[in-house]
Amino acid sequence: MKGKILIIEKDDTIRTLLKMHLKSSGYNVNESSCFNQGLYSLNDNSYDIIVIEITDISKEDETILKQFKNENFKSRPLLVGVLKSASQNIIEQSISLMTLLDRFIVPPFNFAEFIETIDQMVILRSKIKV
Repeated sequence: MKGKILIIEKDDTIRTLLKMHLKSSGYNVNESSCFNQGLYSLNDNSYDIIVIEITDISKEDETILKQFKNENFKSRPLLVGVLKSASQNIIEQSISLMTLLDRFIVPPFNFAEFIETIDQMVILRSKIKV
């Protein structure tokens, strides 16, 4: 087992594809369709990485993302944001978002690159022992 991943993605098809590729690469994967379910899951589980959908960023979204970095959870996973293609400028416009995400991916991407990014993040997390 390479590590434990939580996927938070509203789109069932995308969530299923991400889960399938992560599992076939040796990861233990849990999934959620919304931020609140993801936060709830963090109370009971430790994760290495959270792969999280970012469609737009509001003050409310920033507040929710900050909660994923809360020290009261069992672990402090690294956050990988999957941006929707139309929202690439979100990163450029939001310095606070840059500080909340440990890495971001902008579609379209191929799954080999996605898995390589996750592999690198798990290695990084093991070195910094978050």
